[in-house]
Amino acid sequence: MCELRYTFVRAQRLLVTQQFQAVLKSARRFKGRLLQLQALNVNMPHARLGIVIGKKQLSRANRRNTTKRHIREYFRLHQHDFLPLDYVVRVNQRFLPEELADVVRELERLFQQVKRCNKS
Repeated sequence: MCELRYTFVRAQRLLVTQQFQAVLKSARRFKGRLLQLQALNVNMPHARLGIVIGKKQLSRANRRNTTKRHIREYFRLHQHDFLPLDYVVRVNQRFLPEELADVVRELERLFQQVKRCNKS
């Protein structure tokens, strides 16, 4: 029996500008109130994640970092449920620190939309 590992290693991240541009250019978009998720099918054995948060949406660096940390943590804990795609999560709209739980719920809903869309 294979034990699941809940790590988030370098190979699971989008690191280079070209990787981000490929996803942002030709990926399917799934929009929510606070977030936008883009997914691109690539020949990889696992899912990869990239996060884009502009200063316009969250002006304070500590809020951007906290939001990224929560998104990465959600990805790390649920990575075995995701299809092997490249994902880019973008923040669409400003939100208050108290709404961070709403951001994670919306992220979960967007990943479910991706899964439903790719099944058909």
